[in-house]
Amino acid sequence: MDIEDRIAQAMRQLQSNVDKASKNPEAVLQGNFSGTSGNVTVWVDALGRTERCRILPNSVFEGDEFRLVEAFNEATKEARRKAENLEFEDEAEGRHERPAPESPNRQRSWADDHVEEESATWLR
Repeated sequence: MDIEDRIAQAMRQLQSNVDKASKNPEAVLQGNFSGTSGNVTVWVDALGRTERCRILPNSVFEGDEFRLVEAFNEATKEARRKAENLEFEDEAEGRHERPAPESPNRQRSWADDHVEEESATWLR
């Protein structure tokens, strides 16, 4: 691919992002882009900065450090790609409203985003 093709591709991507951002600027500001690899999920903001990550319970064992780092890197890479292309989570999954926290002074936690997920356990 020569330089003119790369520039043309970048310009098309930029125009696509401008169109998406102009349709829903609030989604860009509050964008939440996630990537999953194995048992690791990483969320980034619209600039690609890591906001939080989650490792499924009971999924890390002694000696898994290298695999865990690789999964984290892959999940981050996927989330940043989605942020770069403005692939909003709401568009991919269909819009769904999150329940409001019980108390206005209560801080949100990562668990609030994963209410519907079943916890992994050996007791089943």
